[in-house]
Amino acid sequence: KERQEIHERIGSVIENLFQDRLSDFYETLAFHFHRSKSIPKALEYLTKAGKKCLKRYAVEEAHQYYQMAFDLLSKESNRSEADNKLLIGILTDWALVYYYRGGFRQLSELLISFEEVANSLSDNQEKGMYYAWVGFVLDNRFEPKKSYQYLLTALDLGEQIRSDSVVGYASAWLTWTCCSLSQFDEAIEHGNRARKIASDLESDPYVYFKSLAGMGVTYFFKGESQHAINIGQKLLEFGVDRGNIRSQAIGYYILGYGHWAEGNFDKAIEVAEKAVQIAVDPFYAVIPNMVLGFCHLVKGQHEIAKKYLNKIKSFDEERGFELLGIPAQACLSAVSVAE
Repeated sequence: KERQEIHERIGSVIENLFQDRLSDFYETLAFHFHRSKSIPKALEYLTKAGKKCLKRYAVEEAHQYYQMAFDLLSKESNRSEADNKLLIGILTDWALVYYYRGGFRQLSELLISFEEVANSLSDNQEKGMYYAWVGFVLDNRFEPKKSYQYLLTALDLGEQIRSDSVVGYASAWLTWTCCSLSQFDEAIEHGNRARKIASDLESDPYVYFKSLAGMGVTYFFKGESQHAINIGQKLLEFGVDRGNIRSQAIGYYILGYGHWAEGNFDKAIEVAEKAVQIAVDPFYAVIPNMVLGFCHLVKGQHEIAKKYLNKIKSFDEERGFELLGIPAQACLSAVSVAE
């Protein structure tokens, strides 16, 4: 009890002393308030520390902070409406960490387990983001029809309350889901809408580069290689201009698809290797292996192709990324036939 009081006093002193640069102390404040009796303060600084770590690419550290915040709130047996709103907010913030880690199986199970709580909310902002995340995760689990329905629900909720963030995220992810469903024209429409909204979300570049990347993959499947290459270049330029490594990594990845579509497999391999080298997140480091595996397969370099395809297969088996895991299995079968 005395230790809890001391931790709380230390946290309060830090808040008062360093008001002008409090963000420098988010991790320290999270540490002290987590060990105090002040749960609201603990939740505040644990989530702020998580966001800060994610922004500087410390994904595993961010994951730990969100886990602690979630554990604090989810164990409460008599949560109020406000507590449930906060809990769903923590889940949707934490979801971005799961995404960069590629932990889609765990994330889908976690989100679905709180669907009843999300449905009980009167706040359409939090509910809309929740539905958007469920939809996006289901697409990566290779369930595009279910994904489409969740994302349309999120889009409708976002439009009702005129929320740029909900509409932006839902539209960005509908770009990918519509591509999975071969609804290419609709995918491009959603992508363009998300890009327009992204200009109003300057502090959150994800909506811009994720929607643009979705359009790049859509153009790949349409066989419009130059459009895909142009989008890859835009992503690279955006990433360099903003100092955003994630946009740069996904830019090289989309360039790989563009050169693959035009039949320039050597160039596709070159840029996909750059994507792997620059990536700072587990998920962005694994997805270019699809380009590398397929292009080496086409070139008859079977052992090299298997190395890259098996990386995706293992990633899928461990974390639940069927969207590329299933195509990788198909390519591995093709390698076996060729051998």
